[in-house]
Amino acid sequence: MKREKQPTRVYSKSEEIRQSRVHGASLGKCLILAPLLFLMRLWTRTLRFSFEEGVARRLGDERSGYLILFWHSELFTIIELFKRYRTRAGIPMNGLVSPSKDGAWLASIFKLVGIKTIRGSTSRRGGQALLEMIRRLNAGEDVAITPDGPRGPAHHFNQGAALLAQKISGGVALISMKPRRAWYFNSWDRFSVPLPFSTIDVKVSLLQHDPSWETISTTELAKKFGEDLERLGK
Repeated sequence: MKREKQPTRVYSKSEEIRQSRVHGASLGKCLILAPLLFLMRLWTRTLRFSFEEGVARRLGDERSGYLILFWHSELFTIIELFKRYRTRAGIPMNGLVSPSKDGAWLASIFKLVGIKTIRGSTSRRGGQALLEMIRRLNAGEDVAITPDGPRGPAHHFNQGAALLAQKISGGVALISMKPRRAWYFNSWDRFSVPLPFSTIDVKVSLLQHDPSWETISTTELAKKFGEDLERLGK
């Protein structure tokens, strides 16, 4: 059956401006965040990561870029993991960040810790962000996405990450990080901050691109990845 062509969405002038606006990582934000980031680096350097045998070495040795997927609640921990095992190996890291005002603060944090940003979300600049992520992944860089972010529901795997996995030729890394001792925020995702000197149990599933991903719907693929990521965290 021939698929019916969808009508082009028309925005008002004010909505066009809102859709295209990206709130940037300004110098002022970086100056405000710098002392906090210094303390955060001291904090995270005390953390210990526990891997299954051979996984840490493979993360550091792998020279091809990965689409890295993890839950939003683990965002604090992933930055230190990247610094130790990917960026030190010479693999540039990119994070998908909302173009909103709130996203500008996260973009500033990423800038200070050496992570590049791609600005976009499911509701704004999604197409531009998708093309940029494909370009950087194909160039051998890592791209990290929280498939249940930025607003949830928690552990609900959005279809955008599944669509990206279908479009690239490289692999996908599913990562679960469970701190043995942590503070948990009363937020939609129960955001976790590991206590100093605590151990993080890390489980990683490195998947090479599977041509069968392109033969199923993004809904089915998102369900599969979501279930795999949930099992990894148990």
